[in-house]
Amino acid sequence: FGGEAFVLLMLVEQRSVPLFQAGAVLTVGALGWTAGSWLQSRPWLRVRRDRLITLGCSSVAVGLALVCVIAFVPAIPYYWVALSWVLGGLGMGLAISSSSLAVMTLSEAAEQGRNASSLNLYDALGSAIFIGVAGSIFAALHPTVNLALTFGVVEASMAVVALLAVITSLRIGIVQNEFARV
Repeated sequence: FGGEAFVLLMLVEQRSVPLFQAGAVLTVGALGWTAGSWLQSRPWLRVRRDRLITLGCSSVAVGLALVCVIAFVPAIPYYWVALSWVLGGLGMGLAISSSSLAVMTLSEAAEQGRNASSLNLYDALGSAIFIGVAGSIFAALHPTVNLALTFGVVEASMAVVALLAVITSLRIGIVQNEFARV
């Protein structure tokens, strides 16, 4: 969410993209999120939940890294952000839905309500923290007037956060997909 918060501003301020077109880029990312959510729920997708979470976090990291490269290299056409953001959205759809199911699967019946509430709380708290971190980086670098550096570093920092999520997701342990035969 920290990276997404600055994509629209990057497109408008750095690339002079009209708001309608910049908003369309984010909409494409939402379609990726929808596709990821749909995909992770398909019975024919026989992948464990823990692997779906890792795959989703990896997709978010790749999407953010690509946006970072696009921000650093203004010669790359802005519409490549849409493809990058589809990957990020796809990853969010895979990881967020699968994380909720993993929490429920790994929780004792008496703890499911508490753990689901904790997941929602930390989801909101994490979003706020990393949007704040990205905003602080932006505020520190923006006065330099080097927009490629400013937006590139913001997106790179959020790509690092996504990489940390990939590493953390490896600690989940085996969570069978209700459809998987692993």
